[in-house]
Amino acid sequence: MSFLINPIKEATYLSTTKSDRYRPICYVFYQKYRQEYNAYMFLDEIYQELVTSEIFGTYFTDYNEKELEEDLKSLVKWNNLIIHQDESHAQRIEDFYKRKNYYEVTQYTISLERSLEEMRHNLQAIRGGSFERILADHILEDLTKLQKWNSSDKESFGDIRNIWRDLMSRFEALRNGTADFLSHVNSEPYERLIHTESFLPYKEKFVRLLSDFVVGIMEKKDLIEESLSLIDEKNIENIISIIVSYEAEQQINDMFEEEVVLERRRAEWLGFKGWFVEINGRKASSRFLIEQTRGTIQKIVRIADQISDKFNYFKSRKNDYLELARIFANTSDIRDCHIIAGAMFGVSNTKHFLVPHKSEDDITKHVWECDPFELPLNKKTPGNRNKRTKLPIYENPLAQMVLIQEHLEKTRMIQEKFNSIIKDGKIILEEIGVVYPEVRDLLLELLGQAMITKKFESRTEDGRRFYLRLRSNKRIHLRSTDGTLTMNDYEFVFMEEMYG
Repeated sequence: MSFLINPIKEATYLSTTKSDRYRPICYVFYQKYRQEYNAYMFLDEIYQELVTSEIFGTYFTDYNEKELEEDLKSLVKWNNLIIHQDESHAQRIEDFYKRKNYYEVTQYTISLERSLEEMRHNLQAIRGGSFERILADHILEDLTKLQKWNSSDKESFGDIRNIWRDLMSRFEALRNGTADFLSHVNSEPYERLIHTESFLPYKEKFVRLLSDFVVGIMEKKDLIEESLSLIDEKNIENIISIIVSYEAEQQINDMFEEEVVLERRRAEWLGFKGWFVEINGRKASSRFLIEQTRGTIQKIVRIADQISDKFNYFKSRKNDYLELARIFANTSDIRDCHIIAGAMFGVSNTKHFLVPHKSEDDITKHVWECDPFELPLNKKTPGNRNKRTKLPIYENPLAQMVLIQEHLEKTRMIQEKFNSIIKDGKIILEEIGVVYPEVRDLLLELLGQAMITKKFESRTEDGRRFYLRLRSNKRIHLRSTDGTLTMNDYEFVFMEEMYG
C-alpha cells in the first residue's frame, strides 16, 4: 500500500532542475548495461562517455569531473546509482591512496530508461504508420492451436502455456498499437499538422497504411469470431487452470498467489474475447476501431481536399486555357463546340423536363430513352392564371367505421399470435418457429425499446413489463412467412409471469 502512496525518489532525476545533466548520465549507464551487460563504471569512464557522445557531447563541452562527481552523488542519494570502493589489491602505497570509487546502475534506473526507450520507439512507429497486418493472422493461428490442444498429454503443458503467452502478447501488441495510433491522430499537434500543406505528401501513404491495417482486421475478424464460437468456455477454464498450475510448479519461492493469477488469466481471456465479439450486449472493441478508423480516413481525405483546393486557388490556369483553346480550334462543328463548352463550364440555359407519368418500368433508363409524349403549354401572362376549382370533402361514416373495425381486428389477431408464443413467462426467439410478419415486427419493436434502456427493460402495449436477456453469443434465425432474419440469441422474460 505504501508503494502506491509514497513519492518515487528514483524518478526525481527525470523532472528536477538539473535533469539536462542527470538524464544523460543515466542514459549512458543504461546503454552500457544494455550493450555490454556491464552495470559498473568509474568516474573517468563516465566523463569520457559524456564528452565524446555523438548525441549530447557538445552540450558537455564546459563540463568537468568535479561537477560530474556532484551529480553522481545526487543520483546515489536518489537510489539511481550505487557507489562502491575499488577493493583490488594495491601494488604500491600510492595506488592504495588513489583508490577510486566505481558506480553501479540500479534496477530502478534500468527499468525507467527501458520504459522511456520503449515510449520513444512507439511514438516513432506511430508517426511512421507502421502496422503489422499479419498480427491478425498470427492470432487466428494461435486460436486454432488453442482449440485443437488436448489436455490428456501432460508433457505438453508447457506448450499450451507458450501458446497462451504468444496469443496474449500479440493481442496486447494489436490493442496497444491501435490505441496509441488513435490517440495520436486525435491529438492537438496532429490536428494542426493535417491542416497545413506539409501534410499533403504524407496523406496518401497514411491513408494507404491505415486502410491496409483495417482491411487486415476486417478480413480476419469473422474467422476469429467463428473460432471463438467453437471454443467451449469449460475448455478455456480447464486450460487456464493447467497453465496456472504449471506456472506454480516453476516457481522457486512461495510468493506465487494461485487465485490471483487465475483471476488475471480469466480477465485476459475476457478482454481478448470482448475485443472481437459482443459480450452481454457490450459492443466489440474491434467494431469501434473500424468505425473510428473510417471516420479518421474520411476526415483526413476531406481536409486534404480542402488544403489542395486552397493551395491551387491562386495557381495560374494559363496552360489549361491554352489547351482548351486548341481543342476548340481543332473542332470544326459548332455543335461539338457547344458540347465541349457545356462539359467544361456547364450549360448556360438548362432545360427542365416535366414528366407527368412514368412510361417505363425500367428504373435505369434516362428520360430521353423513354417514348415521347405531348404536353400542352399555356402562355404565362400577368393576371392570367388558371383558377383551381374548390371541391367539398364528403365524409362517409360507414367507411370510417369499416376501417376502424379492420384495424381493431388486425390488432387483436396480432395480440393473440403474440400471446401464443409466450411459454412459461418467456419468449425464446430461437424456439418460436415460423411467425407472421406482423408478429415479427412487433417483436423487433419491443426489442428496440428494451435495448435503448440501461436495464434492458420495457413494457408491451397492454402494460406487461419484461426485460431482454442474451442467452448465448451464437447467431439464430428468426423465421417468418416472408423471409428469415439472422440476429442475436435473445429472449424476452416477463416479470409478472416470473414473479407470479
